Amino acid sequence: MNIQKSAQETFNNLHKSVVWVLRNSPNDPKVSSGSGFIIGKTQRGSYLVMTCEHVIRGPDPEVEPIISVRIPNDDKDTTEYEAVIVKGTKKDAAAAGVIAFSSKRIDLAIIEVCGVTRECQPLEFCDPKAVEDVRPETNVFILGYVSPPTRPGTPSYLNLEPAVLPGIVSTPVKNRGAVIQDIAFTSHAKHGVSGSPLIFGGRVLGANCQQGIGSNTCYARSVNTVNSVLKQWLQIADNKMHTTKELIGMLQSRG
Repeated sequence: MNIQKSAQETFNNLHKSVVWVLRNSPNDPKVSSGSGFIIGKTQRGSYLVMTCEHVIRGPDPEVEPIISVRIPNDDKDTTEYEAVIVKGTKKDAAAAGVIAFSSKRIDLAIIEVCGVTRECQPLEFCDPKAVEDVRPETNVFILGYVSPPTRPGTPSYLNLEPAVLPGIVSTPVKNRGAVIQDIAFTSHAKHGVSGSPLIFGGRVLGANCQQGIGSNTCYARSVNTVNSVLKQWLQIADNKMHTTKELIGMLQSRG
């Protein structure tokens, strides 16, 4: 496999659907950042972005965080779009016609991005059965926004495009309970790529969630976990058979 060629193809085909997620609080000027990726578009024309729950969670649970999203354009526009997080019960959110879901335990979230002025192409997920074919030594890619270095007295640069970080699946898929299924892979991942898509064969195999302390081992929630979480959010029995595309379509229709 030509890693350089595959990385370039991954970037060319998918980078416009990967976003930079920024979070701060009304009483704290410090901005935290992570990555996310577009998975669908609501009936109102807003976009649904999947990311990690810890990316959008503020330090103070009593203070609503301010979330914004940057989407790459051909002219490298750095316009920030408002992102909406809805708290309360699923019933309240559905009644309000606003979609936003999160799970702290599973560390996945969906946010709604409003006011986007260009057409965005949602990324496609792998067939869940493909997870079974992902063996150790399989080549994968993370596509996300590496956080810029910060040094006293010098300004941080702005990420205008996501980076492509190659990885190699290191161990068989790990099941952690009935819902969480992780794909472990080695990569020189950097701070800021939490919430980025794990790409295999041009499609999303999972969502990158964490990196082992003091190691290059990373963990992504698999597409099977994404399916289970979507069913929970939609209040569908886990034994009901639906593709990821069908489940996302249900979210879109509720918006």
